[in-house]
Amino acid sequence: RQGNQNPEVNIYRYVTESTFDAYLYQTVENKQKFISQVMTSRTPLRSCDDVDESVLSYAEVKALCIGDSRIKEKMELDIDVNKLKVLEASFKDQRYALQDKLRKSLPASISATEHKIELLEQDVATSERTKGADFQMTVMGHKFGLDGDGKPRKQEAGEALLAAAQTFGNNQGTIGEYRGFKMSFYTDQAFGKVYLNLQGATTHNVELGTSASGNLTRIENAINGIPQRLEEVRGQLANYHSQVKATEEELQKEFPYAEELKEKSARLAQLNTELTMQERNQSPVQEPPQPAPDEPEVEISEEPPKLENPFEVRANPEIAEAVNFRGVPEQNDKVHFGISETKSPLSEQTIRDMKLVETPVIYLNPRTDGQQYKGEILHVDKEQGYCVQLSGKHSLFVHSLEKLERVPEVGENLKLSYPHDEGHKATITIQEAQTRRRCRK
Repeated sequence: RQGNQNPEVNIYRYVTESTFDAYLYQTVENKQKFISQVMTSRTPLRSCDDVDESVLSYAEVKALCIGDSRIKEKMELDIDVNKLKVLEASFKDQRYALQDKLRKSLPASISATEHKIELLEQDVATSERTKGADFQMTVMGHKFGLDGDGKPRKQEAGEALLAAAQTFGNNQGTIGEYRGFKMSFYTDQAFGKVYLNLQGATTHNVELGTSASGNLTRIENAINGIPQRLEEVRGQLANYHSQVKATEEELQKEFPYAEELKEKSARLAQLNTELTMQERNQSPVQEPPQPAPDEPEVEISEEPPKLENPFEVRANPEIAEAVNFRGVPEQNDKVHFGISETKSPLSEQTIRDMKLVETPVIYLNPRTDGQQYKGEILHVDKEQGYCVQLSGKHSLFVHSLEKLERVPEVGENLKLSYPHDEGHKATITIQEAQTRRRCRK
């Protein structure tokens, strides 16, 4: 630091057990993990969340100061759940890759290999038919067979082959024939090498050298090696079939840590709810306002008045006040007396008593005609058949489980998309938290 005149200094870090120090060092550790995710390629994630977005509430700070074990459990669960979600994302990516491989790449490879085997079998028959026959090669229209003494003219044929390669080079078409295979040249311009293509049912490449007799030996070995090449391709086909079987077995497996992720996510959501409830319970309770002494009280029956014409509310102020009607309806307005069109045991007070959020705005029957709702699932009641979703800070939407494609879990951040067709159920999509960073000056 500025002003320091000591060549070496000692740095001491003091920590106190069961204090806020544990959370501070936990935050530093999470920051290091966040940086490691970006700087290394060992994680399958394509994005990561900045830990600056994780802040403690006042209830959590108080619980941490007094040594509440739930805070430590919450921090450990945060890490475990994040790790399990990384593993789940990697498992799904691998599953998608295996499905694509099973549907596309493996069938294409099997089909191409089977066709290649058919062609090689024809070339094997050609090589077996000409094996042991007298030497006979045609190069640029000149035939080289046996000389007057009955010896093969291999040296002359090899020299003619080299001369043709130097003269004609690449893309000259067929320049000759040997043992039932047509011959042509191919020149690799990048490496300066010349190859001889032996064309039968399929093509066999032979790299040519500078020796005339050596080139003929290479050509002979290439033709005699076609049966071995056929066996290698058959081995490839067997390997592809083994991959199909192994892929099908792998796709039958489920995520091995699914139950652990479900349990820890539920426990984490429970801890978050408990800490939030503790904070609310410790806040001062406000008593409901009492009516003024001279203000007449209106008796409200448990059941709303039955009217043949709902617009009679305008002519009966007492009824309007009894049903808490605001304003005067118009002829085209649809008037409800605080009761849903579909009978439900729920009420706004039932949701308020859960104390899921402060000053909630409750929608017992949200629109389902092509609407979308995004937010965290705060409560699920399978017996009553409903769940509560938080949208924004205060809006609570109550969804019927019968209208959803699956039962959501508490703590999931979801997008519920209702179709325009009432005969279909709403689709559920898991929402990923976007990375946001804060700039500090």
